[in-house]
Amino acid sequence: GDILLNKVFVPEEDRLTGINSFQDISKVLAMSRIMVAWQPIGISMGVYDMCHRYLKERKQFGAPLAAFQLNQEKLVRMLGNIQAMLLVGWRLCKLYESGKMTPGHASLGKGMDVQQVKGGSFSGPRAIGRQWNFG
Repeated sequence: GDILLNKVFVPEEDRLTGINSFQDISKVLAMSRIMVAWQPIGISMGVYDMCHRYLKERKQFGAPLAAFQLNQEKLVRMLGNIQAMLLVGWRLCKLYESGKMTPGHASLGKGMDVQQVKGGSFSGPRAIGRQWNFG
């Protein structure tokens, strides 16, 4: 879609340098979409780290909670999801660098990563007995 602004004055110092068309703005938006795809990865890594430390420190029946197979399985699932998210982020960056990334690629990547954090497969909070709402 085109946005037409007739008889609008924008001082030179307020103009974006190097932006002459919507296509130029689209390039800026593409980079921000990649950043949005990486945010849930960082959040997930932080949650994993917190859960892992908690499960190693907290003891039940004389053993750390991390010693129980059910909790180990949850941690492994978290790591698997984080690895999948990292690969999606990496691939988006490679597509962007080569000039082949489409808005569909960016949307799919950020949507997939956010779903991993919000969805039931991200079991970190449940591993430590908490239910968190990610939105």
